[in-house]
Amino acid sequence: MKITVLFERLGPYHAARLNAAASCCQLTAIEVQRTDEIYAWDELDQVGFSRASIYKSSGERRGFSDLRQRVEESLALTKPDAVAIHGWSEPAALLALRWCRANRVPAIVMSESSERDAPRNQVGELIKRRVVGQFSAGLVGGHEHQEYLSKLGLPVRQCVLGYDVVDNAYFESEAALARRDAERIRHQLNLPRRYFLASCRFIEKKNVERLIGAYSQYHSACGDATWDLVILGDGPLCDRIHGMVDTYELAEYVHLPGFRQYAELPAYYAMAGAFVHASTIEQWGLVVNEAMACGLPVIVSNRCGCSDELVDGSNGWTFDPFDVEQLSACFRELTELSDQELNRLGNTSFRRIQKWSPMHFANGLTGAARIAIGQSREDWSWKDDRALLVLAWKRRNQLKNQVAI
Repeated sequence: MKITVLFERLGPYHAARLNAAASCCQLTAIEVQRTDEIYAWDELDQVGFSRASIYKSSGERRGFSDLRQRVEESLALTKPDAVAIHGWSEPAALLALRWCRANRVPAIVMSESSERDAPRNQVGELIKRRVVGQFSAGLVGGHEHQEYLSKLGLPVRQCVLGYDVVDNAYFESEAALARRDAERIRHQLNLPRRYFLASCRFIEKKNVERLIGAYSQYHSACGDATWDLVILGDGPLCDRIHGMVDTYELAEYVHLPGFRQYAELPAYYAMAGAFVHASTIEQWGLVVNEAMACGLPVIVSNRCGCSDELVDGSNGWTFDPFDVEQLSACFRELTELSDQELNRLGNTSFRRIQKWSPMHFANGLTGAARIAIGQSREDWSWKDDRALLVLAWKRRNQLKNQVAI
């Protein structure tokens, strides 16, 4: 079976899941561009699957007609039995779906959208129903994503779980190596003895300011018994966050090492006592998978798509990300636990995440492809074709204007 997957950009966390999928099918991964201005990831070098890039960078993009031609040519070259497309909001995704329908190739939507992600309006949902109805199957993160696709017209029986996974074995082994040389690593990275770890982009929805506010309350209440807070990341709010740390006079306790590459992350997880993720909107939250693979207790916002699937009280807690006092209480409760109790939570995290492995993705992708291939489809009309083309064009203009602003 020949499966082509389309992403805007391949990041390090894609490699393990796609390598696993390549062991189960003939896989080609197409990325719209190799680099972008949002994520400073190192480029992927060696991968175990066929790979193609439509553009090297956003600077190469010429116009809508050029994007359309390149998407169509890239897909045609792979001669796929099915195409898996990440989402439905990007112009390239809509153009890929249009190509699939026009060429009678079953399309799979890879989605982690849920109904609670953002306020919904009737017109927007009607447009989404029209788009989602063109897919033959779905590959989703969790049950709430499955339910949302069902509301948009893709039956639950055609939506397979397994989209949101990381390379558990990599994080486990690298964290274990770091822990065997803990003193040197801690000194090398200038890390405190005990700390909560967070890792995210510094943008509004990641809720870093409330995270620091909750930590400030916790620090004031517990004094010398508090753990430190280490926040990895960078982004548009960087100056504001640094200023907030200074305003609260927490520079000695809140550490901001900046963005860290994939290969550097396991050491930070390994030295941490627990992981916290405070987003107000988060379709999944793969950093939670990474932390659990490193055997950490987790404190996770109940607005994260992974919270219902991965956190149940036996390995940590969920909280309302708008409630600073509740998060502060989670900090206090966790640091009052004994080392034995902390180890129990961390061990439960590690065991629980084993199901969410790269092979979970591989089985989900191939299962969704078999479902998609087995579905009969209505004839493709010129009205449907024109609607997707116009939607892709409008979406491209929206994104272009956002960049200009």
